[in-house]
Amino acid sequence: MNAARAVRAVLPWGAALALLAAAAEGAAQAPAAGERGYRQYCKPCHALGPGAENRAGPALNAVAGQAAGAVPGYAYSDALKASGIVWNEAEFVAYLLAPTQRVPGTKKLLAGVRNEQTLTAIYRYLEAQRSTAGN
Repeated sequence: MNAARAVRAVLPWGAALALLAAAAEGAAQAPAAGERGYRQYCKPCHALGPGAENRAGPALNAVAGQAAGAVPGYAYSDALKASGIVWNEAEFVAYLLAPTQRVPGTKKLLAGVRNEQTLTAIYRYLEAQRSTAGN
Protein backbone atom coordinates (compact mmCIF):
# COMPACT_ATOMS: atom_id res chain seq x y z
CA MET A 1 0.00 0.00 0.00
CA ASN A 2 1.44 3.37 -0.95
CA ALA A 3 1.56 6.28 1.50
CA ALA A 4 -1.34 8.23 0.00
CA ARG A 5 -3.56 5.17 0.10
CA ALA A 6 -2.58 4.49 3.73
CA VAL A 7 -3.44 8.05 4.71
CA ARG A 8 -6.85 7.78 3.01
CA ALA A 9 -7.50 4.52 4.85
CA VAL A 10 -6.59 5.99 8.24
CA LEU A 11 -8.14 9.43 7.80
CA PRO A 12 -11.78 8.42 8.48
CA TRP A 13 -10.70 6.75 11.73
CA GLY A 14 -8.83 9.86 12.81
CA ALA A 15 -11.87 12.00 12.11
CA ALA A 16 -14.07 9.61 14.07
CA LEU A 17 -11.68 9.69 17.02
CA ALA A 18 -11.62 13.48 16.93
CA LEU A 19 -15.44 13.59 16.99
CA LEU A 20 -15.53 11.15 19.91
CA ALA A 21 -13.01 13.24 21.81
CA ALA A 22 -15.06 16.40 21.21
CA ALA A 23 -18.24 14.64 22.35
CA ALA A 24 -16.52 13.37 25.49
CA GLU A 25 -15.28 16.88 26.28
CA GLY A 26 -18.79 18.26 25.80
CA ALA A 27 -20.24 15.55 28.06
CA ALA A 28 -17.68 16.38 30.73
CA GLN A 29 -18.65 20.06 30.56
CA ALA A 30 -22.42 19.35 30.77
CA PRO A 31 -22.48 18.59 34.52
CA ALA A 32 -20.49 21.76 35.17
CA ALA A 33 -22.97 23.81 33.13
CA GLY A 34 -25.88 22.24 35.01
CA GLU A 35 -24.28 22.94 38.37
CA ARG A 36 -23.60 26.56 37.36
CA GLY A 37 -27.21 26.92 36.24
CA TYR A 38 -28.50 25.40 39.47
CA ARG A 39 -26.34 27.74 41.55
CA GLN A 40 -27.39 30.80 39.55
CA TYR A 41 -31.11 30.18 39.08
CA CYS A 42 -32.26 27.56 41.61
CA LYS A 43 -30.08 27.64 44.72
CA PRO A 44 -31.36 30.99 46.01
CA CYS A 45 -34.73 29.33 46.72
CA HIS A 46 -34.19 25.55 46.51
CA ALA A 47 -31.91 23.26 48.53
CA LEU A 48 -30.25 20.14 47.13
CA GLY A 49 -28.25 17.38 48.75
CA PRO A 50 -28.25 15.24 51.86
CA GLY A 51 -30.39 16.83 54.55
CA ALA A 52 -31.87 19.40 52.13
CA GLU A 53 -34.95 21.10 53.50
CA ASN A 54 -37.67 23.13 51.85
CA ARG A 55 -36.99 26.84 51.68
CA ALA A 56 -38.85 29.43 49.59
CA GLY A 57 -39.17 26.54 47.12
CA PRO A 58 -39.19 22.78 47.71
CA ALA A 59 -35.98 20.74 48.03
CA LEU A 60 -34.95 19.42 44.62
CA ASN A 61 -33.46 16.07 45.65
CA ALA A 62 -35.85 13.86 43.72
CA VAL A 63 -37.23 16.05 40.96
CA ALA A 64 -36.54 13.64 38.10
CA GLY A 65 -39.51 11.30 37.73
CA GLN A 66 -41.45 12.85 40.62
CA ALA A 67 -45.01 14.12 40.40
CA ALA A 68 -45.27 17.90 40.64
CA GLY A 69 -46.36 19.00 44.08
CA ALA A 70 -45.07 15.89 45.84
CA VAL A 71 -42.26 17.06 48.14
CA PRO A 72 -43.51 16.54 51.69
CA GLY A 73 -43.91 19.63 53.83
CA TYR A 74 -43.95 22.19 51.04
CA ALA A 75 -47.07 24.33 50.54
CA TYR A 76 -47.66 24.00 46.79
CA SER A 77 -50.35 25.86 44.90
CA ASP A 78 -53.49 23.87 44.21
CA ALA A 79 -52.84 24.48 40.51
CA LEU A 80 -49.46 22.72 40.57
CA LYS A 81 -50.72 19.85 42.70
CA ALA A 82 -53.59 19.31 40.25
CA SER A 83 -51.43 19.76 37.12
CA GLY A 84 -50.72 16.05 36.62
CA ILE A 85 -47.13 16.88 35.70
CA VAL A 86 -44.49 14.23 36.30
CA TRP A 87 -41.11 15.88 36.05
CA ASN A 88 -39.07 14.78 33.09
CA GLU A 89 -36.70 16.85 31.02
CA ALA A 90 -39.36 18.16 28.61
CA GLU A 91 -41.84 19.10 31.37
CA PHE A 92 -39.12 20.73 33.48
CA VAL A 93 -37.94 22.87 30.56
CA ALA A 94 -41.47 23.80 29.43
CA TYR A 95 -42.55 24.77 32.95
CA LEU A 96 -39.50 26.87 33.72
CA LEU A 97 -39.57 28.67 30.38
CA ALA A 98 -43.01 30.04 31.30
CA PRO A 99 -44.31 28.80 34.67
CA THR A 100 -47.55 30.79 34.79
CA GLN A 101 -48.43 29.90 31.22
CA ARG A 102 -47.71 26.19 31.70
CA VAL A 103 -49.60 26.04 35.03
CA PRO A 104 -51.93 29.03 35.52
CA GLY A 105 -52.25 29.69 39.24
CA THR A 106 -48.79 28.39 40.15
CA LYS A 107 -46.89 30.10 42.96
CA LYS A 108 -43.66 30.04 40.95
CA LEU A 109 -42.60 33.68 40.67
CA LEU A 110 -39.69 33.15 38.29
CA ALA A 111 -40.34 35.05 35.09
CA GLY A 112 -38.74 32.14 33.29
CA VAL A 113 -35.23 31.18 32.35
CA ARG A 114 -35.09 31.92 28.63
CA ASN A 115 -32.36 29.48 27.66
CA GLU A 116 -33.51 25.92 26.94
CA GLN A 117 -29.93 24.61 26.95
CA THR A 118 -29.39 25.99 30.44
CA LEU A 119 -32.62 24.42 31.68
CA THR A 120 -31.74 21.09 30.09
CA ALA A 121 -28.31 21.20 31.75
CA ILE A 122 -29.92 22.02 35.12
CA TYR A 123 -32.39 19.14 34.80
CA ARG A 124 -29.62 16.70 33.91
CA TYR A 125 -27.57 17.96 36.86
CA LEU A 126 -30.52 17.46 39.23
CA GLU A 127 -31.16 14.02 37.74
CA ALA A 128 -27.51 13.06 38.31
CA GLN A 129 -27.67 14.32 41.91
CA ARG A 130 -30.71 12.20 42.67
CA SER A 131 -28.68 9.14 43.65
CA THR A 132 -26.46 11.13 46.01
CA ALA A 133 -28.95 13.66 47.37
CA GLY A 134 -30.46 11.56 50.12
CA ASN A 135 -34.04 11.34 48.78
